[in-house]
Amino acid sequence: DRIIGRGGFGKVYKGELDSGELIAVKMLHPLQGLDEDLFKNEVCNNLLKVDHPNVIGLLGYCDELHSEFVEHKGDNIAAKHVYRGLCFEYFPNGSLHKHLSGTMERNFSTVFFLIINFSYL
Repeated sequence: DRIIGRGGFGKVYKGELDSGELIAVKMLHPLQGLDEDLFKNEVCNNLLKVDHPNVIGLLGYCDELHSEFVEHKGDNIAAKHVYRGLCFEYFPNGSLHKHLSGTMERNFSTVFFLIINFSYL
């Protein structure tokens, strides 16, 4: 099983590019009414441009449209499903949530580290 995390917007899978580089792929839950152009604009113009040593980089995204016929009120209609994935750099040490949940001593040292390193923001 390649699932390495779960969140409010989807599951995160460990993936591997043809080059052998490991990546984290967040497969987003279907979002009804999401404007496709707005989504692509936010990803391309904002998220892909973030370059900060304390932020995991977004490498790219992909989407795929699937159509299938389903029965609705006695008629067959075409239903479209958009599958979206966000591809991030892979870090083997897990999520921030994983590091913040645990023993009090470990939490204190992690939180102290984060305070010191993010105090300039």
